[in-house]
Amino acid sequence: MTAALAQLRVDTIRENTRRGLGHARAQGRIGGRPKVMTPERVDATLTMRKDGDSIRKIACVLDVGTSSVVRALDRERSVGPSGRSGKDCALARLHD
Repeated sequence: MTAALAQLRVDTIRENTRRGLGHARAQGRIGGRPKVMTPERVDATLTMRKDGDSIRKIACVLDVGTSSVVRALDRERSVGPSGRSGKDCALARLHD
């Protein structure tokens, strides 16, 4: 009996969640993590890269991770993956 009530509760929660997400989508809202690389940042990334700035320096200036910069560049087909990840601004200042 307790298991049946627990299952009913789970099903109700699932149904309400789906209904709420559908309602949010109908109003133009989407879920998920916001994109860190806005179109303005992607444009700045492309400009800085064309000017010869390193991935690390671009990431530092834009205050994003190097992997975000690499992904943005890959999407624009300007640069292949570098294999670097994370922010290392201190090293970027030393090496640039």
